[in-house]
Amino acid sequence: MTARAKWTCVAVLAGCVAAAIVDALNDAGRSPSLAPPSQPGRLASPGGLAPASGLPAPYRSSPPEKLPPPGGATTLARQSSRTFVYPAANMDKDGELDFWTGFALFRDPWVIAPSSTAARDGLGPFFNARACGTCHRGGGRGEIEYGSSPPIPVVVRLGIGANGRSPAPHPDFGTQLQTNGIPGAAGPKPLAPDASAADALGPGALRPEALEPMASRADAAGPSAFGTGEATLSVRWRTLRGTFADGTPYELLAPAYEVDQPATWALLGNVQLSTRVAPPLLGLGLLEAIPAEVILERADPDDRDGDGISGRANRVPHPVTGETVLGRFGWKADQPTLETQVALAFREDIGITNGIHPDESCTESQLACRGLRTVADAPHNVEIGDDLFDYVVDFAANIALPPAGEWTSAVRLGSELFRQAGCDSCHRPGYTTGESAHGEHLAQQAIRPYTDLLLHDMGEGLADRTGDGGPGDPEWRTPPLWGLGLARHITGSESYLHDGRARTIAEAILWHGGEAAEAREKFRSMDRERRAALEAFVRAL
Repeated sequence: MTARAKWTCVAVLAGCVAAAIVDALNDAGRSPSLAPPSQPGRLASPGGLAPASGLPAPYRSSPPEKLPPPGGATTLARQSSRTFVYPAANMDKDGELDFWTGFALFRDPWVIAPSSTAARDGLGPFFNARACGTCHRGGGRGEIEYGSSPPIPVVVRLGIGANGRSPAPHPDFGTQLQTNGIPGAAGPKPLAPDASAADALGPGALRPEALEPMASRADAAGPSAFGTGEATLSVRWRTLRGTFADGTPYELLAPAYEVDQPATWALLGNVQLSTRVAPPLLGLGLLEAIPAEVILERADPDDRDGDGISGRANRVPHPVTGETVLGRFGWKADQPTLETQVALAFREDIGITNGIHPDESCTESQLACRGLRTVADAPHNVEIGDDLFDYVVDFAANIALPPAGEWTSAVRLGSELFRQAGCDSCHRPGYTTGESAHGEHLAQQAIRPYTDLLLHDMGEGLADRTGDGGPGDPEWRTPPLWGLGLARHITGSESYLHDGRARTIAEAILWHGGEAAEAREKFRSMDRERRAALEAFVRAL
């Protein structure tokens, strides 16, 4: 038996054991970590569940009336406050075993090749994290530690040229910085003869010294224990102050990242940086199953109806077929399918080649990196073969949605205020899914993700300069809102927007500009009670 086959058997066995234990506990109905038998719900998790009393108020019991289940029949009846990682509630047993096999690949770290762990080696040469679960804690969003060094969930995208736009990646670093590397990956690369220390960041890079005083300064992250990466980062936070219409003050934080490079490298040229935080993984298979024509019918790039909202579909080339298709995943909607999104993350974030991206992310000038191409899976000539890769994709597609919260009086008021402010113009509430490549149980589901999956101009305050995937500088895909209320209980903190700068839902709304400026001002003009009600509604989704 090959190492890969042995590993798969072990993973499947682990999934069987986990499922059997959960079934036994559900049958017994006596575990303090599980709901009583009178409150049904599939609660399969190898990490165990928090007692019901440890959940936020909207999730503690079966209330007389709740918001509609966000994921249709895939929605859990109850939810732990420790993790989002549960299989869709309507999956069959075979599907659940595959789900937990994918979870093992998602959770466990990759190692440097060659190693005795043949099915999990191939890390690097450059990487940001050793496992998917490092950035997506509990299946949720990346966790930001404000006032400290950039956490692992932050990745940095690059753009070059006068305005950060270029059809080609940066000649030395590609499209994304990797802050870690295996030994020898960075290698020596001398600076150009006329380069000076002042050239290291380049004239277009973010220079914290040119900004207003910051709230705090973080030291640069130290080199990886494995080896030197392409660069390390430090961050400064600038404080912006304002007031609501009722006189209540607020503060926003604006990050500025600085690249601290090894002495043998230089980020030359006019380079723009854009930081991204790992998004939550909830309901991805359901989002992929929304028919493309339903998404496109809401697009209005020229604002022909005059409502000030001009959602635009991002049409991108499929990396395998070359066909131009609708993008729907990623902060810029630059990936067409969940499969292509997972494949890119494997290659760019962990350095694991796969069937869609079979080449390492080393650039032509990174000779040492190119010489360290790690051992590939022999049958596939990549570091994760199609069989194991498919397990990870199906795992990501089938993470269940948590139950919605209660229809309290505050939530009812917040729902009406959400509509009156025009938030639902972009955060479209509901859809019915079509066919799914990840199981029939995801098809024909009435779902409520609160997104239109289109790009919208969010204003200069959130503008991005990398030209990632083709969208204009201030354009971002509308992120889904489902499961938002439980996120802070699972990660232990709150961080919203593409770079995690918003520490609360209110801060995220206050950063809205461009097409969303009118909605932001309506929120800012609300009194304290109404602002709290709108936030309560969003948390209940």
